Amino acid sequence: MKNILFIVGSLRKGSFNHQLAEEAEKMLAGKANVSYLDYSQVPVFNQDLESPVLPVLAEVREQVLAADAIWIFSPVYNFSIPGPVKNLLDWLCGRKMILLFPTRAAYEKYQTAPAPGLPEHVVFGIDQDSSIQKKLLEALELEANTQLPIFIIGDTFNRIVFTSHGYTIGLGERLLKIIDSLDETE
Repeated sequence: MKNILFIVGSLRKGSFNHQLAEEAEKMLAGKANVSYLDYSQVPVFNQDLESPVLPVLAEVREQVLAADAIWIFSPVYNFSIPGPVKNLLDWLCGRKMILLFPTRAAYEKYQTAPAPGLPEHVVFGIDQDSSIQKKLLEALELEANTQLPIFIIGDTFNRIVFTSHGYTIGLGERLLKIIDSLDETE
């Protein structure tokens, strides 16, 4: 059976949205496993709290990742979702940095000497068949022979604030300064 995680947008016990979720759970009986996400202890979003990951956030993220589907039952306040739901989504959708390597050997070589100061929200990957590289080059409308790596940093408004193609002297320091400046302005 599929695992469905219910997120109820009202934290009030017995809220109309919680009652609606309970009715949906009854309709899914025997068809799916339903669980409810308790996010009442999630702090107000603050990038100073992103690292190290707080236990309550680790638990929430673990529940979300374990779900096959997520259903949100939410009221609308002032033409929008309630603040606690928006806050939860801010924590769950934090920005990621992705470092792709062309081979496992290149990845393992990098792992032996990680860059100091690299944020904890970096995700590593291996693009052995270059399919991700091709999609990136297409999406960015770059030539197929563009020197790698391609670094792209976006802010929380989905604006690209930095790009670089290939290795250049001082690139690591420039990347860390850009990341630090984003943390200061957001």
